[in-house]
Amino acid sequence: MRQTILAAAAVLTLATTTAHADQARDFDPIPEPQQQVVESHDKSPELAVGMSIGITIGGYVMMAKSSNGGMSALGFGAAFLGPSVGQWYAGKTGGIGIGARAIGMTMMVYGLVQLLSSSQDCFDCGSSPSTVSDDRRAKVYLGTGAALWVGSTIFDFVMAYRETETYNRRQHAQLVPTLIPTYNGTQAPGMAFSTRF
Repeated sequence: MRQTILAAAAVLTLATTTAHADQARDFDPIPEPQQQVVESHDKSPELAVGMSIGITIGGYVMMAKSSNGGMSALGFGAAFLGPSVGQWYAGKTGGIGIGARAIGMTMMVYGLVQLLSSSQDCFDCGSSPSTVSDDRRAKVYLGTGAALWVGSTIFDFVMAYRETETYNRRQHAQLVPTLIPTYNGTQAPGMAFSTRF
């Protein structure tokens, strides 16, 4: 009788332990965190480049076709600032291109003034060595300024595309709380980072 009671108690203990083990395995004490999906709106790199190119070309057309001084000034402003519009669209200032165009414009104006003044000063004096030297220096300023202007314009077109892509990647970067499996089979709280390339 005593052995029957001990055997029954052992079977009952084993059944209870197994049931508790199954329940413990099925029970997750830390609920899975809910990820909040934030809707982001991508900006178009093609639109950024298109705006930069379109406004720049529009500025040159306004300067070429306008007989009005105000419209020519507006056209010059569009040609000067237009290449950076795509970067503004991406949330950047485009300061490098604007600064380079300002330096290039200053060099071109200085070279043109030097070229015109040297040709007016020596209209009848032939080609003296100082006149040739001044002309060369003026042409170097003109050429360097023009190259800086064109180069900074192309640079801004390229950067408009890149900065818009960078903006889109930043919008898709997420840092969310999550549960990380550990070596002993449990889960520990942690953070997960995701982005798009």
